[in-house]
Amino acid sequence: MNSFHGTHSAFSSQTDADADTAGAEAHGDPPDGLPARLAVGLMEEPDQTWMRDSGVAWDLRYHYFTKGWRDNWGWDPTNTGAWGLRWMTACDAHGFIPAVQYYCMNDEPGGGEDQFYEKTRNAATMASYFGDLKVLMERAKEFDKPVLIMVEADGFAYLERQTGEDPDAYAAIADSGLPELAGLPNTAAGWGLAFLQLREAVGAHKVILGLHISAWASGKDIACFQTEVPLQPEVDKVY
Repeated sequence: MNSFHGTHSAFSSQTDADADTAGAEAHGDPPDGLPARLAVGLMEEPDQTWMRDSGVAWDLRYHYFTKGWRDNWGWDPTNTGAWGLRWMTACDAHGFIPAVQYYCMNDEPGGGEDQFYEKTRNAATMASYFGDLKVLMERAKEFDKPVLIMVEADGFAYLERQTGEDPDAYAAIADSGLPELAGLPNTAAGWGLAFLQLREAVGAHKVILGLHISAWASGKDIACFQTEVPLQPEVDKVY
């Protein structure tokens, strides 16, 4: 079971005030389009109906969008992201908010998860990566209903660790050549800002951007392999 919390962020140095709020009760209203409570959903393939038929009032229907989603992994020569729009529409028809886990960096050329940050330094890779994201924003705008897009699963954790937590580490954001990103810094922080910028440039105002909070982002794997480690200090660090 997956739970989702809509939020967005860029890297910043933690101040004393930030440290005081770590782990504190969250305040403010949830993003438009999400219920005013914990939202719960499941992963389901596009043609499955178990969630609809379960009799459970799920909030969200969840799916990974991996590299190739844009042309339906070779089955749609139009390359316009029609598969993604059909998936959003099917979720809505079943009564669920679509929840996209945008997980395309891993299949960009140049390696796997250990090369996540290195890929952000490659202008051609970033042009491809953010070009696909722009298409997703266009299809979400066409859908014209709330859709939650989770930003690259563990991507921010990889960037934090692989850059040594340096928000100013070089990344080819403006250098990607996408006109929508021309005003952004060529930095790791700029990589995060690019998601916000493309949403605004396309006008996909019903997209809710969210971050996946990685259980190992603090440098300890508190989910699987280091369960004896006190939980709260690691949660505070990642927060």
